[in-house]
This record gives sequence, C-alpha cells and structure tokens, in this order.
Amino acid sequence: MKEVAMEYYAKGHTISKVTKLLGLSKSTYYHKPGIGVPGRPTSTHTMRMDGTMVPDKTVVEDIMEMLAMDFVDYGYRKACEWLKWVKRYIVNHKKVLRLMRENQVTLPRRSGLEGQDRKRITEKVPQPTGPRQRIEVDIKYIRVHGQKRNALVLNFVDLFHREWLPFHVGWNIRKEDFIRMLRTLFGDQPLKTDGMYLVIRTDNGSQFIATEVAKWMEHMGIEHEFIHAATPEENAHVESFHSVMQRAMVRTREFDSLKHLHD
Repeated sequence: MKEVAMEYYAKGHTISKVTKLLGLSKSTYYHKPGIGVPGRPTSTHTMRMDGTMVPDKTVVEDIMEMLAMDFVDYGYRKACEWLKWVKRYIVNHKKVLRLMRENQVTLPRRSGLEGQDRKRITEKVPQPTGPRQRIEVDIKYIRVHGQKRNALVLNFVDLFHREWLPFHVGWNIRKEDFIRMLRTLFGDQPLKTDGMYLVIRTDNGSQFIATEVAKWMEHMGIEHEFIHAATPEENAHVESFHSVMQRAMVRTREFDSLKHLHD
C-alpha cells in the first residue's frame, strides 16, 4: 500500500489526500526503518566514582595494564571487579566483556579438564582438635586513602581458636608472598615428620595455584585444598573475619600508607 501511495504522490496528489483515500496513517508513509542494532547507542566513555568521565580507550589501557601484571589471568568478571575496586570505575561486566572482546584480550575458554588435579574440599565445616591443624587463607582489599589506591591483605585464620595469624600487606599479593608467609608461620622443616598434620584451604587465585606453591606444600607435608568456584561460604571462617575487620577497622579509619595499614 505504501508503494501505491508513493505512486499517487508522484502524480501530484498531497500525502494527506492519498493516505486518507487509502486508509493509511501518515506515519506509515514517513516511517523509515532504523539502520544497525536497535537499542541504546554504544557508550564511548566510562564514569569514575569521583564523577569524572574517561574515554573507553583509557579503560582498555587500564585493562592491558592489569593483564600485564605477574600471575594475572583474569577473565572479564574479575577484570570488572579490579576496575571497580582498584581504578574506581562505575562499570558493569557486560561493558568490560565488550571492551575486552573488541580489543582481543579475552581469555580462551578453559578446558573442562583444567585444574582437575586440585584437591577440592570434602568437609564443609572442618572440626580441628587442636591448633595448627586447619588454616583458612584469603585476601581482602582495603583502601589506602593517602595513596588513593587499594592495598591487599593476605590473612590466615586458625580454625581451632579462630586465631588471626601473622598477615602480609602489599599493593600486590604474589605466590612468593604466600610462600614467604607460610615459611614465617611453619618454618622449612616437613611437618609430618614432627607428628603434625596441617590442611590449608584457599580459593583458586593465581597466588595459590602456582606450581611453586604446590611443590613447597608437598615438601612440607601440608595438604592444600581448594574451595569450589564461586563458593566463598566454603571459606566461611576467614570470610567472617573479613566482615569483622570491615566493621571494626576499615569503616572507622583512613590509612595514609601501607605501613599505617600494617601497624
């Protein structure tokens, strides 16, 4: 019908008269189909938590900076959390995925066999009979206002008395930091020879799954078990400790430096 209306219009009839005779709405004649993907236009800038707008090119540069760090193999979801907590962006994982895909920096899909040799937890709530039998380990982000950066705190919690053991503070937590803290806590002599049996539970962070960590654990006779993906409740004691730390310390103080945070 629209083609008929256009034919009569070309002969000199008005659009109003033609559409009225044909029983058409004027909008039918004037409507032009959209071009491209429907919906909201693709954004070109990203907002920071201070209200400033940053070109997406800068966000991509920050992602590249993150991926260039040692032992970082983040996918788009972890990259999104890093951008929010470290770079202070207001961004969601969908945009981060789009930017990483457009710039070809996404990780390849993991094989279903990857990581199958890691020992997964079998006891959801461990029941140690004494100290230094079950240790939960995790990392907490804490804002250092004086440096306008987030620091990381590597925490160890002994499940027997819920004891907070010596910890490590740094801008980054690497496998070397984890091994060094284990040496500080347990020495270098194999523990099983002393009649001691220790299980350490962690998530699947790059600091914990490194080959050097596995070799050191084997040398020490320490059993290293990993929680399942996306199940922080399996590391409940150290997660609970982090909640206490957040309420009692982080919310009530502002830190000027790493030393201030550590002390």
